[in-house]
Amino acid sequence: MKEVSSGSNLGWVAIGISSAALLLAALAICRSYHTVETVSFDYLGAFAGVLSLLVTALVAYEIYRAFSFDESVRKTVEKRLSEVEHSATCLSLAQLGNSLFNDDKYGDAVRILFNALIISEKSPISELGDEARENSIKILEKISDKLPLDTTTIKFESDWKHINKMKSIAYRTGSERIIRLAECFRPYVDSNQ
Repeated sequence: MKEVSSGSNLGWVAIGISSAALLLAALAICRSYHTVETVSFDYLGAFAGVLSLLVTALVAYEIYRAFSFDESVRKTVEKRLSEVEHSATCLSLAQLGNSLFNDDKYGDAVRILFNALIISEKSPISELGDEARENSIKILEKISDKLPLDTTTIKFESDWKHINKMKSIAYRTGSERIIRLAECFRPYVDSNQ
């Protein structure tokens, strides 16, 4: 069921009242043409007409602002929600990577932690995202200390393009240990062999 905001209800009320005012004004004009009296210029009538025109313009402007305000609030909420979603996903992946590291499942931990770094690069800067990124980097450095990197191969279910993207993320971290770890990445099916 669609929820209707009070701003849009007020807009319809204002449109209804304005329409009724225009109808009454048209009836008054029709009524005045049937009189036999001569019509002279009425300063008070002209003043009232100008004022009613200005009030109508003001009401129309307020209606427009009410509709545009709803749209800007919706866009802002969607943007903030997207930012929070990226940060929460990144933090969840970092925590999962930490759990896998503690269970000595280093290959799975590396895959998850690099996914956390990829998501953290897509999201805007936030405290939650920064914390997840820092945790991911620390755990990846711990993993690189635990593994014999000269003989280790970490296989991914992806192609070389994705692996090269992860390697570029490793270079952007600035950590030599993570860069050496990223050099161990290979796809399951290596087309270069």
